[in-house]
Amino acid sequence: MSFVRKSEDRFRLAVEAASAAMIVTDADGLIQFANAEVEHMFGYDASELVGKSIDILVPEAARRSHASLRQSFMANPSKRRMGIGRDLKATRRDGSEFPVEIGLAPITTEHGTSVLATIVDITARLDAENALRQRAFELERFRLAVEASPAAAIVADAEGLIQFANAETERMFGYVTADLIGKSIDILVPQAVRHTHGSLRQSFFANPSKREMGIGRDLKATRRDGSEFPVEIGLTPIVTEHGTSVLATIIDITARRDAEASLRQHASELERANERLAQFAFVASHDLQEPLRKVAAFSDLLREANAASNEAEMIHAINVIQASSLRARQLVDDLLAYSRTINDAQHLEDLDMREEIKCALNDLSEMINETGSQITADAPHLRFRADRIQFDRLMQNIVSNAIKYRKPGQSAKIHITAKFFDENSVRIAIADNGIGIEPKYATTIFEPFKRLHSRAHYPGTGIGLAICKSIADRHGWDLSVDSQLGQGATFFITIPVPS
Repeated sequence: MSFVRKSEDRFRLAVEAASAAMIVTDADGLIQFANAEVEHMFGYDASELVGKSIDILVPEAARRSHASLRQSFMANPSKRRMGIGRDLKATRRDGSEFPVEIGLAPITTEHGTSVLATIVDITARLDAENALRQRAFELERFRLAVEASPAAAIVADAEGLIQFANAETERMFGYVTADLIGKSIDILVPQAVRHTHGSLRQSFFANPSKREMGIGRDLKATRRDGSEFPVEIGLTPIVTEHGTSVLATIIDITARRDAEASLRQHASELERANERLAQFAFVASHDLQEPLRKVAAFSDLLREANAASNEAEMIHAINVIQASSLRARQLVDDLLAYSRTINDAQHLEDLDMREEIKCALNDLSEMINETGSQITADAPHLRFRADRIQFDRLMQNIVSNAIKYRKPGQSAKIHITAKFFDENSVRIAIADNGIGIEPKYATTIFEPFKRLHSRAHYPGTGIGLAICKSIADRHGWDLSVDSQLGQGATFFITIPVPS
């Protein structure tokens, strides 16, 4: 008897010292013993529990079925665990409920079989599990959002090692994601600025915050093939259990830059066109007045001669009126031609330089044969973009000008060459043996109706080279002349070509 008592005392001491809540009940569910942790967990004093039904610790909704569960256990007493994978709860003194796991163990004493219930409050564990599930959900949602982003998105750690890259990164940079993970972000940075990238990264992580990079700057990235392209980058710090990483959102702004360049070029063309049109209006009004004044003046003389029956004066007046009318018509035709080079839509296409020069010269064959001119051309089969009609007119105007301004008594000799001027452009040179011009007029000759010689010696309106200049400007080409008086002239057309 004394041995049994001692065993029960040792059992009570062990239960009392346990860190888990432990309760001993009899077969009817009456509480025989509760340790200190039960008091802490449920808010009862142990003296308040002893002799009470275990049901006071069971949620109200489950009490009805609890008696039958207890009877089932006592019918076949054995160690059992309850609450694992189930929503099992207990009730505190204040009526609040909390999740638990319970271990049941039968205890045989001199008074019969009792039950030792070990109760574990799993609130903290469930909160942690829920937090992990929420974190996993948020990470998956973040991954899906980043993966679906139309911008390249890369996550890198403080050392610049890539942890994640979305599908747009693969498309933009030409890498497979597996080739990027674990690599330094520096492989996407142009070689020329890699030496400074490490310090910039350190500066970011010293004070991590959302930042935008590349706006208003010439910021570039490097593809797998080594080609560079302009970008804008947004940096966002991401705090994880492993430390701070950075999400870099990268936008390829090549199309935007091209559009901006196109707009600037268009604005520049409009500005030049406006300048030419203003000059055009002034010159047109001035040059047209001369033949119209003559028509008016000699119409009066014709009337007077007719009244006086002066046949000679009448014929002279008629001849002057006719010549002035023809000149006015020629001026109007040339003005319309000049206007079209300013305003007509361009139809750019890929052309072969040698073939286009050949076609332009073929259209001048009659003029070349009549004047006995000698023309040679040495141009490569080189592709360039131009409006075919305007390029032909440009070449024809310069060549016909060279034939027109040949030295008296000599036939024109014209040599056309096309060579690379630099790695990005080709220069066409049209050299003649004509009368040449003084260097001080090298710019003036491209203005509308600017003439350096009298119409008696060299007829025309002076619009041909102005048309050439307008065509060159609209294409973004450079047109210039190198000449000395009496030593011929060489016209240069510098044309950008695809690399």
